[in-house]
Amino acid sequence: MSKKEKALAYSAHRSTWGGRSIQFFDLPSSSTIWDELRRIKENSNEQKMLGIDGIAIHSCAISNNYCGFLEMLSSMQSGTKNRIKVNYEVSKNGRRKLAGIEIDEIVIKTHTKCWEIQPKTKI
Repeated sequence: MSKKEKALAYSAHRSTWGGRSIQFFDLPSSSTIWDELRRIKENSNEQKMLGIDGIAIHSCAISNNYCGFLEMLSSMQSGTKNRIKVNYEVSKNGRRKLAGIEIDEIVIKTHTKCWEIQPKTKI
């Protein structure tokens, strides 16, 4: 499949399911990483697990310092090892779902609630 065909298929999928397509400055998953970092509360156990660079990029995200966030993200994703990435799990129905964020091989779960669709009960 060519790049053009992939882009059209992706666009159709996003249009159908209401997905977002945001990626700033050629940094993969930058928008999702920003959102997931902002889910982590200050002075929480999850924040304490982040490490020095994780705490620094987290403080950029929660203080709305997008420039600082992008600079840190760029340095953490450069080179041969991607030190920060989005973490996914496989749901019961076999689909991949967002679970949290991984920084320096430490996984922080940011999606802990599990929602299920139940059939409507008859009255």
